[in-house]
Amino acid sequence: MDSIRLYGVKQNNLKDIDVKIPIGKFTVICGPSGSGKSSLAFESLYGEGQRRYIESLSNYARQFLQTAPKPDVDRVENIPPAIALQQKNHVKNSRSTVGTTTEILDYLRLLYAKIGKARCPTHNVPIESDNLGVATKKVFSAFSDKRIYLLCPVGNKLKPKDALAQLLQDGYGRLYDKDTKEIIEITPKTKISKNGFYILVDRLAVNEESKGRITDSLRTCYEAYQKYNHEIFGRAHVISTEGEDLKLDERFACPICGFTLPTISPALFSFASPVGACTDCSGFGNTLEIDKHKVIPNDKLSLAKGAISIFHMPSTSAEKTALRKFAKKEGIDLNTPWNLLDEEHKKWIWSGKDNYDGVTGYFDYLETKKYKMHVRIFLSRYKSPFLCKTCKGTRLKPEVKSVKIMDKSIDELSEMNLQELFDFIKSIRLTAAEKTISAEVLKQLHSRLSFLLRVGVEYLTLNRATRTLSGGEYQRIHLATQLGMGLSQVLYVLDEPTIGLHPRDNQRLIEILHELKDLGNSLVVVEHDHDVIHSADYIIEMGPGSGSHGGTIVFEGEKKNFLKDKNSLTSKYILEDTTVKIQPPDRVLPLDEDRYLELYGCSGHNLKNIDVKIPLNRLIVVTGVSGSGKSSLITQTLYPLV
Repeated sequence: MDSIRLYGVKQNNLKDIDVKIPIGKFTVICGPSGSGKSSLAFESLYGEGQRRYIESLSNYARQFLQTAPKPDVDRVENIPPAIALQQKNHVKNSRSTVGTTTEILDYLRLLYAKIGKARCPTHNVPIESDNLGVATKKVFSAFSDKRIYLLCPVGNKLKPKDALAQLLQDGYGRLYDKDTKEIIEITPKTKISKNGFYILVDRLAVNEESKGRITDSLRTCYEAYQKYNHEIFGRAHVISTEGEDLKLDERFACPICGFTLPTISPALFSFASPVGACTDCSGFGNTLEIDKHKVIPNDKLSLAKGAISIFHMPSTSAEKTALRKFAKKEGIDLNTPWNLLDEEHKKWIWSGKDNYDGVTGYFDYLETKKYKMHVRIFLSRYKSPFLCKTCKGTRLKPEVKSVKIMDKSIDELSEMNLQELFDFIKSIRLTAAEKTISAEVLKQLHSRLSFLLRVGVEYLTLNRATRTLSGGEYQRIHLATQLGMGLSQVLYVLDEPTIGLHPRDNQRLIEILHELKDLGNSLVVVEHDHDVIHSADYIIEMGPGSGSHGGTIVFEGEKKNFLKDKNSLTSKYILEDTTVKIQPPDRVLPLDEDRYLELYGCSGHNLKNIDVKIPLNRLIVVTGVSGSGKSSLITQTLYPLV
């Protein structure tokens, strides 16, 4: 029971091998590419562990999970539930971000719901919900030792005749006239203003003895407001005999301008919830709009030659005729290239003028025909995602920015990199009550952020889309997330976690792998890296060659024996054995000083307006720490250009 045992493994090129993997240890599977490492680790070991776990679930649960195929293995013993962390990013969902994947955003939502302070964006005054407890405190603070009137404002939702009948039925006896400051007795002959009135709910002196009575009267005010105004929230006005006025509102509203917020809850800070998602972009951060560059792909063409591509199709002959008539009427030359046309003429053609609808008018017409499949396909060809004008890419409703912690809204935290966010979380200053409320949330945030920093992804931001992460970055944030979850008795199978890491970060990654093992888990890592192999408890080397020449176990055992094994090819390289022959490089031609590829002012992502000079006919290596801009320079700047 101290090890996982596999008998007769014949998956892919594996040649009927038997394998023993110790439970609760750090095992590395190494060997040449194509020797069968992934076939053993992922398709056999992980595949069987996942399949058995899924089969242990109910039929209802299994219908939501993808069934894993049974690997070609005779028998497997002692295998625990398995989790794979591979060098592949399968996420395509544009809603998924680093914040949601790591669950940090979930904890931030909870933190803002618990201790966030809302302020009016116009008047910068606190926005609070005047629930009964808060309202009672406000009354005591403003009117201590004074006599007050507790009033319920009623609008014009009811006809005067109906309002009077309802008041008499409900037992209310007095109204209050704010202009004359008179109390009016309610009788069947009382005249009710059609513009609204105030019900006098109570009049009393504010002191300790009347505290309970004030709370009860405020409750009556709120309930009456909801009933007579057909609202789901309550309001009350408090006026002292000296003329001082206090307005109370159950909603999160500004006392000056009435700016309101929905009830503060975690859903308010979620772009996946209709409560918090921007209504214009539905929480995606961008909107699909007609792209002028797709409609006019070549601005050097004239209108006659087809500058506006959609008007040179057989199906748009009528629109083309209308364009020619409009151009003739306005004196627009059809043979002038689009980029040389007068800006005002371009605006008319694009947006329309008088009875001519223009290009946008034609697309607006097509929007009314979107129930037809071919129209939807046609429109999609000319649309591109543009930053949402309402939320500016934050995905949240603009009013969510009003809720802040230490002058920072949740969207501002999402734009920080993980190192800056970690420093901010550590710097939060709280009252004793807030510390009690948020202690567990802050603990989880601190823990998960520290794990992410240790795996070397401190440069990522929470609003970074998960689908834009490289395979190595995706694997490392999953590794940090798993460590934060604190699972035990689980089999973790990892695929070369050091890929994409600078050598300076290797040791940090190895420490985290050992922490995962120390929680009581078994780790199986497919790896070539020298440092990872050195740190393993148990080593399995596949080989001796690749493909049909591989599929057998060259070595299986502890590290101290691995380094002494004479049959192991990998150990010779680790020990830098001088008997290993390395192919000498081919003769290098002299560098031609005139043959360079030069880039000027590269500013994509984090590149700081740099100039780069790359010699041609050479093998060029671009290196540096993770997130330093290597991929931004080569794959997102140089490659698209050439």
